[in-house]
Amino acid sequence: MALEGGLDANRGGGIIAISVLFMVFGTVVFFLRYVAHRVADSPVFLEDWLMIPSYILMMGLCIDLLLCASHGDAGRHEAWILLNEPTAFVRFAQTLFAMEILYSMAIAIMKTSILLLYRRIFGVERWFRHFTWGLIVYVWLWALSETIVAIVQCTPVAYQWDKTLNGVCIDQLATYRFIPLPNVLHDVVLLALPTPMIWALQKVSRAQKIALTVVFLIGSFGCIASIIRAYYMFMLTSNSDQTWQVNNLIWTVAEPGSIFICACVPVLWPMVRRIFSLPSEPTRIEGKQGTTVLLPRGVWSWRRATPPPTPNNYDLELLHGVEAPEGEKKTQMHDHLYLGPIRYQIKQDPRLGAGRPEFHWDASRASPARAV
Repeated sequence: MALEGGLDANRGGGIIAISVLFMVFGTVVFFLRYVAHRVADSPVFLEDWLMIPSYILMMGLCIDLLLCASHGDAGRHEAWILLNEPTAFVRFAQTLFAMEILYSMAIAIMKTSILLLYRRIFGVERWFRHFTWGLIVYVWLWALSETIVAIVQCTPVAYQWDKTLNGVCIDQLATYRFIPLPNVLHDVVLLALPTPMIWALQKVSRAQKIALTVVFLIGSFGCIASIIRAYYMFMLTSNSDQTWQVNNLIWTVAEPGSIFICACVPVLWPMVRRIFSLPSEPTRIEGKQGTTVLLPRGVWSWRRATPPPTPNNYDLELLHGVEAPEGEKKTQMHDHLYLGPIRYQIKQDPRLGAGRPEFHWDASRASPARAV
């Protein structure tokens, strides 16, 4: 059987190009993400901090893929390696071992960051908050299981790249084929998760809902990459020219790289607003259990928060649908990630008696203190 492209064919250049591409774009959006926070003078949340280890792991994957091509001869036919550099098989297997571990950890941390962002934006519904925690547990169980399988699939571990040892392996082909499937399922759910929350918003035009849906569908690139990777992994056979079949390697890096970039891009909007002097007018949107404020540069959801310390140290809860009678009024300032400094007025509802004080936000009198 003739070898595709001939014995001397080499796909290594494409592998190196993909690695460099994601290293460059990943570094640029990572840097701009934190510049955007400084421009907006906004706080850094847990999902933002998680992007630091995500970036490190993504860079590790890209470097590992570079080594796989430059030192492991990925992209060449096995026959060429046997004739010219048989020791490259060892380095090829070692880079694959590292890639499996880096991949699973990178995916878990990136998706956790995205889910925490969803929870903060759309967390007005109790079921949504519980569901996002469930998805976080799900993705970490999957990541830990893949990491454990990658480490213990051969005994001893070094037998994965050194077949001169006395060892044994599980059915590695089956693990390559079926372990990606739970990840694909998680990607599909993650992609669809914000849609019902967006379309359940009240006092929002259909065009606004469509625009918001498109913004969150940016993450579909990561889902598509996950499906493509699962396809190439499933197409592997025991007779495959392993070092020549590089599509599975490329998409193992392209999937977390796409997720990382898609997770950073929406946060850049405040900086774009500032550069192009785009207007920012808040719009009041009422959900089922809370109030959401939608701005051209992002979505802000606040179901329960604590205002700056006051003599009475009130507990603030945003409600809707009930007009509070005239009572004690307080005016506070709050500096939010997407909104910037916001002036709002709180009215205490005297009908609640001596119980736990609850307040209604008079959105009609809220206005931004300055444009950011």
